[in-house]
Amino acid sequence: MSSRRAHLKSRTGCQQCKKRRIKCDEHAPWCQRCAERGLDCSYKELQGAIDKLQLLTAPENARYGPSASDTCSKSSQPRPDALLERTTVSVPEEVVESRRDIGPFTLQDFALFHHFLLHTFQTIGPIDRDHTVWKTQAPELAQSYPFLMHAILGVAAAHRSSLDGLLHSTGIDTARKHYTAALRLFRTQVSEVGTTDAGCAFLCYAMLISVLFLSLECERQHDGDPIDDFANLLNILQRSSSVLESVKPAVNDTAYGLLLPGPSRGEAHSLPEDLGRSLQRIESLIQSPDTTDPPATTVELFDALIKLRTYHTYQPLHPITGATLLTWPMTVVPTFAEQVRRRHPAALSMTASWAAPFYHSPGKWYVGKWPERLITSISSNLQALGKAELVAWPLAQTIAKAPG
Repeated sequence: MSSRRAHLKSRTGCQQCKKRRIKCDEHAPWCQRCAERGLDCSYKELQGAIDKLQLLTAPENARYGPSASDTCSKSSQPRPDALLERTTVSVPEEVVESRRDIGPFTLQDFALFHHFLLHTFQTIGPIDRDHTVWKTQAPELAQSYPFLMHAILGVAAAHRSSLDGLLHSTGIDTARKHYTAALRLFRTQVSEVGTTDAGCAFLCYAMLISVLFLSLECERQHDGDPIDDFANLLNILQRSSSVLESVKPAVNDTAYGLLLPGPSRGEAHSLPEDLGRSLQRIESLIQSPDTTDPPATTVELFDALIKLRTYHTYQPLHPITGATLLTWPMTVVPTFAEQVRRRHPAALSMTASWAAPFYHSPGKWYVGKWPERLITSISSNLQALGKAELVAWPLAQTIAKAPG
């Protein structure tokens, strides 16, 4: 008879050690086995979640206070060996399960909230201005507005999945779940706008849901036409545009006013001559005596062109941040999306012109090569219509300049 001792199955080890069927020392936020092999230990998420549990279970309208800003000041993730020097905790599975029913959110959601506070907020707005909103004020506001909380969690899930190849598929599924919840709750609560706080929440939601939409569409890669993706983005933005317009006077005087679409941020500059000629060609098409467009379509296209010219006046071709890139689609009239779906040459050429700065925007983790795909698709459509000259400027500034 063998003298070998029976293996005692660990019920509290990290997921990585369980998969490898090895003993885990159950140290959070990084067990020794994972630290030695450079693996992303599941205890890391658990510790972050535990650290933040009280944020989402605090009384309504409670303030984060110093703890939130102290946490957000940690701009980079410590090395695994440094984390092991911290106080360790062992969390039995029965305790973990008991915490999953706290409020409407799970431990995974708490971990995502933690990730947003540490990392994702830095990718949404320019460092010197909007980060205050995304770092502290929007997360605090989300405690009172579930649709905003789901938007935050969805963006965090999408961002983390872009950084973690091992958990990418799971992260995208989680992002979609929160995206759906945010849209549903927004539709049920849109009539409740009546306070400054509600207006600020809706504004933050509009920005985040756009980022989340683009990240999910980018994940689809070649499954859909990017032109239709852009039309869908317009529809999402315009569902909240009337609400944003109604709250603009109140929100404009708050810290959230920096997020309002418009030329208030940045300095105006003269349009480059080649861009000016490109916009002039679009204008000539819209005002052509040979057009078969009804007068209402001509008016909405011309309105979009005026706003596009303003967008380019304040938005450099090589932006230092992507924070203002949604300014133009947030301000066009709702019916413009239909002209995009119809592949109207003027609507397509304006969309390609808008996408050129997006192509050059730094840190655009949530779109990947979507701007390139959008410009390429528009170019193919306009070439088929014999109007390739309308997309000459966007092509020359983006794909045509790309190496290789």
